[in-house]
Amino acid sequence: MILYLGKSFVQGLLLGSEMGAVLTALATKLATSSINAAIAVAVSVPLCAAVHLALKKVRLLDKLV
Repeated sequence: MILYLGKSFVQGLLLGSEMGAVLTALATKLATSSINAAIAVAVSVPLCAAVHLALKKVRLLDKLV
């Protein structure tokens, strides 16, 4: 996320945007990316547990490890 925001910052400055506009765009991207990251973590943990249980049930987990 830091690389994404850094790239957006540099890109905004190189394109000639004003600092205020660049910082406003970064604030929006930061909020959106943070929410996306929180949702991804919240979904991935139960999904991992479900996949682990399914692999264990069909006895494929032992073959993968």
